[in-house]
Amino acid sequence: MAKLFKLRRPAYLFLNQRVECFTHDKISERVKEYLQQLKYQQRNQNIVTLSLNKCQLADYLGISRASLYRIFKELQEEEYLTLKGNKIIF
Repeated sequence: MAKLFKLRRPAYLFLNQRVECFTHDKISERVKEYLQQLKYQQRNQNIVTLSLNKCQLADYLGISRASLYRIFKELQEEEYLTLKGNKIIF
Protein backbone atom coordinates (compact mmCIF):
# COMPACT_ATOMS: atom_id res chain seq x y z
CA MET A 1 0.00 0.00 0.00
CA ALA A 2 2.82 2.40 0.87
CA LYS A 3 4.48 1.69 -2.47
CA LEU A 4 1.25 2.47 -4.32
CA PHE A 5 0.88 5.75 -2.46
CA LYS A 6 4.49 6.63 -3.25
CA LEU A 7 3.83 6.01 -6.95
CA ARG A 8 0.65 8.11 -6.91
CA ARG A 9 2.07 10.97 -4.84
CA PRO A 10 3.27 13.14 -7.79
CA ALA A 11 -0.15 12.89 -9.47
CA TYR A 12 -1.88 13.73 -6.19
CA LEU A 13 0.34 16.77 -5.62
CA PHE A 14 -0.23 18.00 -9.17
CA LEU A 15 -4.01 17.73 -8.84
CA ASN A 16 -3.94 19.35 -5.42
CA GLN A 17 -2.00 22.30 -6.84
CA ARG A 18 -4.52 22.69 -9.66
CA VAL A 19 -7.44 22.72 -7.22
CA GLU A 20 -5.61 25.21 -4.99
CA CYS A 21 -5.10 27.57 -7.94
CA PHE A 22 -8.77 27.50 -8.91
CA THR A 23 -10.09 28.13 -5.41
CA HIS A 24 -9.12 31.79 -5.65
CA ASP A 25 -11.69 34.11 -7.19
CA LYS A 26 -9.24 36.88 -8.00
CA ILE A 27 -6.90 36.24 -10.91
CA SER A 28 -4.01 37.93 -9.12
CA GLU A 29 -4.44 35.49 -6.21
CA ARG A 30 -4.33 32.54 -8.61
CA VAL A 31 -1.08 33.80 -10.11
CA LYS A 32 0.44 34.49 -6.68
CA GLU A 33 -0.57 31.03 -5.44
CA TYR A 34 1.03 29.39 -8.48
CA LEU A 35 4.22 31.42 -8.01
CA GLN A 36 4.40 30.50 -4.32
CA GLN A 37 3.99 26.82 -5.20
CA LEU A 38 6.71 27.15 -7.83
CA LYS A 39 8.99 28.88 -5.34
CA TYR A 40 8.40 26.08 -2.83
CA GLN A 41 9.08 23.40 -5.46
CA GLN A 42 12.35 25.10 -6.33
CA ARG A 43 13.44 25.06 -2.67
CA ASN A 44 12.32 28.59 -1.77
CA GLN A 45 14.89 30.26 -3.98
CA ASN A 46 14.56 34.01 -4.60
CA ILE A 47 14.94 33.32 -8.31
CA VAL A 48 12.66 30.72 -9.88
CA THR A 49 12.50 29.48 -13.45
CA LEU A 50 9.19 29.13 -15.25
CA SER A 51 8.94 25.74 -16.94
CA LEU A 52 5.96 26.95 -18.99
CA ASN A 53 5.90 29.84 -21.43
CA LYS A 54 3.41 32.59 -20.62
CA CYS A 55 0.78 31.28 -23.04
CA GLN A 56 0.95 27.81 -21.45
CA LEU A 57 0.89 29.35 -17.98
CA ALA A 58 -2.24 31.35 -18.81
CA ASP A 59 -3.93 28.16 -20.04
CA TYR A 60 -2.80 26.28 -16.93
CA LEU A 61 -4.28 28.98 -14.67
CA GLY A 62 -7.47 29.26 -16.73
CA ILE A 63 -6.98 32.93 -17.59
CA SER A 64 -6.32 34.87 -20.77
CA ARG A 65 -2.80 35.79 -21.84
CA ALA A 66 -3.71 39.47 -21.62
CA SER A 67 -4.84 39.03 -18.01
CA LEU A 68 -1.63 37.19 -17.14
CA TYR A 69 0.52 39.96 -18.63
CA ARG A 70 -1.55 42.59 -16.80
CA ILE A 71 -1.14 40.76 -13.48
CA PHE A 72 2.62 40.38 -14.03
CA LYS A 73 2.83 44.11 -14.77
CA GLU A 74 0.88 44.95 -11.60
CA LEU A 75 3.04 42.63 -9.49
CA GLN A 76 6.17 44.28 -10.87
CA GLU A 77 4.77 47.74 -10.09
CA GLU A 78 4.04 46.56 -6.53
CA GLU A 79 7.64 45.30 -6.40
CA TYR A 80 6.36 41.80 -5.60
CA LEU A 81 8.54 40.37 -8.37
CA THR A 82 10.77 41.15 -11.34
CA LEU A 83 10.56 39.27 -14.64
CA LYS A 84 13.69 38.46 -16.63
CA GLY A 85 12.73 36.18 -19.52
CA ASN A 86 11.59 32.89 -18.00
CA LYS A 87 13.06 33.80 -14.59
CA ILE A 88 11.14 35.43 -11.75
CA ILE A 89 13.02 37.29 -9.04
CA PHE A 90 11.23 37.76 -5.72
